[in-house]
Amino acid sequence: MKPLRLLLLGTLPPPPGGTTLLFEQLVRKLAADPAVRAHVVDTGARGLFARAAVLARFAAALPRCDVIALHASPPGIARAGPWLLRCGKPLVVRVFGGSLDADLTSGGGPQRERLECVLAGAARVLVETDLVAQWLATSRPRVRVAIQRNSRELASGAPAPPITAKHFVFAGSVSEVKGVGELLTAMQELAREGVTLDVIGACEDARLRERLARTAGVRYSGEQPNARVVEALANARALVLPTRHAAEGHPGAILEAFAAGRPAIATRFRAIPELVAHGENGLLVPPGDARALAAAMRTLASDDALAARLGAAAHETARAYDAAVWAERFVAVCREVARA
Repeated sequence: MKPLRLLLLGTLPPPPGGTTLLFEQLVRKLAADPAVRAHVVDTGARGLFARAAVLARFAAALPRCDVIALHASPPGIARAGPWLLRCGKPLVVRVFGGSLDADLTSGGGPQRERLECVLAGAARVLVETDLVAQWLATSRPRVRVAIQRNSRELASGAPAPPITAKHFVFAGSVSEVKGVGELLTAMQELAREGVTLDVIGACEDARLRERLARTAGVRYSGEQPNARVVEALANARALVLPTRHAAEGHPGAILEAFAAGRPAIATRFRAIPELVAHGENGLLVPPGDARALAAAMRTLASDDALAARLGAAAHETARAYDAAVWAERFVAVCREVARA
């Protein structure tokens, strides 16, 4: 079989965010596939000379590619997509995050018009959630949509056994829209019951940092390498992610927890219930409800058997989000586009 020649455009770490780690993960998988020749252009360059170098690498690789694959958030797709459509190669667009429906219905202006143009002209539009895929199928039937899940690399062997400590981890952007305010309110009463919490992630809100410092039972460690997040989850009873972030898709932190055999306490919000099934691999609470969040954490902290059962199911769920599986599906989509 003739090797598939891909020109991949996306942002690699640093910074170590969800989108950069996901793109880096795909690049590694494709580099190990002998049936693929992937040329990668890191679009995260800063400064005039760095951007000029990006354009030069793109121009050199373009004549030798079968498919261009752009991996970006909706604003990035609106910026680069119209230009890529004019390059004479089929374009596959991988949309990061879960807010595409909101980006197409709220506001207007040139950015939205460009985004609509790119989605209609792309050979495939890959989204991570059923929620967005179904919305596109109904409201934008011209868009050739397919599913490309958020994914994580699974470690071989069984996960670490459940721990007995009443210890939880929050990992992600430390902000109000991620539910950290409600989480700290819940910890004000849970700390008296011996519950502890690690909060990992960048926090730009000074008042929230002050609350983190003075809330009993909470340890804030700032932004950490992904390996540190994985280690923290392995030493926790569960992940807590009470998000109400409008752009939420399938959060990578939940997938990291599932891969470690740890359940998640999350919110019944947007596409989260596609990933977290209440009472099966985690617990769901209403967004913005600190009292319900505290009750769910208390339930899981006090019931070892429940934590073990949910953790085992979470680890099984992680298999459906295995990076190797989704890299193969990405290649299959791109090969189909190249043939067409």
